[in-house]
Amino acid sequence: MKHRIVLTRARGFIAGALVLATAGALLRGANGERRAVKTDRFGVYRFSNVARNRIYQLSVTYRQYEFTPRLIMVREENINNFNFTALQ
Repeated sequence: MKHRIVLTRARGFIAGALVLATAGALLRGANGERRAVKTDRFGVYRFSNVARNRIYQLSVTYRQYEFTPRLIMVREENINNFNFTALQ
């Protein structure tokens, strides 16, 4: 069963508090499903209609910066402030 899940606020803090517009956010499911979106000008990304009670890997890409992919167990209808910070 799928429910509307919204994951918001992909923000990379690079050289201060720089918001990453047009960064790529990739959501990967255990079944191999991949969904990609771009952040908006405020650094916000959203995925809709994500199945609950499953584990996903969420990663962000932006130019030369590196981000550690994170695992997320989707249990709630809306997940907010799942942020990313660049390693460099």
